[in-house]
Amino acid sequence: MHFRPKLRHKVLALIAIPLAFELFISYWLYSTLQEAELEIKREAYAKKVVGILTLLSSHLVRAGVSLYVYNASGDSAALNNYEEETSLLSSQIKDLSIPANKDPAERERILPFEITMQRGLMYMEEARQSIEIGDKQKVELEFERLKSLSKTLSSRVSELSKWYQKKINTSPEQQAARRLLIKQMILFSICINLITAIVLTVFFNRNTARRLSLLVDNTNRFANGDNLAEPLGGSDEIAELDAFFHKMATTVKEASRRKQEFVDMIIHDLRNPLTSLKLTLEIITSGKHGETVPDKTKSMLTRSKEQLERIIVLINNLMDAEKFSVAKMQMHFDSVPVAHIFEHSLKTLSEIAKQKNIKMEAPTTDVELYVDPERIIQVLTALLSNALKFSTPDSSIVISLEDKPNLLKIKIKDNGPGVDPKLQDKLFTCFQQDNRSTSLTGSSLAICKEIIDLHKGTIGFENNEIGSTFWFSLPRT
Repeated sequence: MHFRPKLRHKVLALIAIPLAFELFISYWLYSTLQEAELEIKREAYAKKVVGILTLLSSHLVRAGVSLYVYNASGDSAALNNYEEETSLLSSQIKDLSIPANKDPAERERILPFEITMQRGLMYMEEARQSIEIGDKQKVELEFERLKSLSKTLSSRVSELSKWYQKKINTSPEQQAARRLLIKQMILFSICINLITAIVLTVFFNRNTARRLSLLVDNTNRFANGDNLAEPLGGSDEIAELDAFFHKMATTVKEASRRKQEFVDMIIHDLRNPLTSLKLTLEIITSGKHGETVPDKTKSMLTRSKEQLERIIVLINNLMDAEKFSVAKMQMHFDSVPVAHIFEHSLKTLSEIAKQKNIKMEAPTTDVELYVDPERIIQVLTALLSNALKFSTPDSSIVISLEDKPNLLKIKIKDNGPGVDPKLQDKLFTCFQQDNRSTSLTGSSLAICKEIIDLHKGTIGFENNEIGSTFWFSLPRT
């Protein structure tokens, strides 16, 4: 089975690998800096040793000269000088030996010189004691020892001075080389980090971007009603999301199918009796049975038949449109007078207006629009029907026009209770009810909006001090 890491593992790797490399570089830099500090201390110690060696040689010579003068003249000042110089010698030897005790190699190098210096002090002290007791033979012997020791001491001082001076001379070069190495390592770490980040990003996202694009493509397919692509393989979060999306799409499609079957059944059951009623009205108004129908009754029956025809047309369209999507309805555009639209809509609702004693007024106009006349009549009739339901008896509904160069705005003003402002953004969505009555579902208003949208127009409403005004605008061409 091909292993495909999860997204969280990829993110962890993108962070952990560069971080581990950074920790390694940081540790190396820390060690290098520690070594540099140690080298600086060694250089300082070497300089100190060279200085101490110079002082020791100077103090030893002055102590020997003072002792020789004291032996020759018995001058107490010379003896005092001797004692001061030997005291300084002892102190300088301690200063030399204390740092050396921390490093065995340094201790091994300094120890012979220290022993020689201690022996020289011992010879001078024995010579001083011999001078005080007047043992000239012993004094001459000790001076001979000092003379012989001074050659050895001079050789050791020269050797140590050269060795430490060499360290002093090479230390700046080593420090410069170390600084250069640190700079190179910093640049190297930056380059390696960049390369590592790029390589890891490309490696981990090579398939991630492709898989995400397939997931986005599936969402577009689902939105357009097309079949989804094959499920993504693997066990990462993208595959889990894709599997859940496929399951959701299957569930939604099945629910949509069942809903459509149910709606088709209801519409079929409604259409059949309405069609029979329409045929009955046609037979009655035609007078085929030999019975004379009064003109007034015939007019009322004719308008009823026209209303039934519009309802049947609407039911047929709803039956053909998936999920009542008006956007799938076929539009049949034609140039039609606006007065014709007004006339048909008013005639359709005239009987209802008479029953409530509501006067419907429309302006006279010779303006023509390039629209689907049946659909625009449907919209105007729905808005007028809405106004009739919410208008009080013995009132009026006024249709007005707002004619602009590029569009025509048709307004329907009523004197009802107005619309709740909270519903302004939802009134034209499916199944949203107008708060003024529980008898009106928002599906008719939603269909009106879809029809106007298909005409590249807009629809809306506004509340007045008394009543409300619903309106829709259509392009002139």
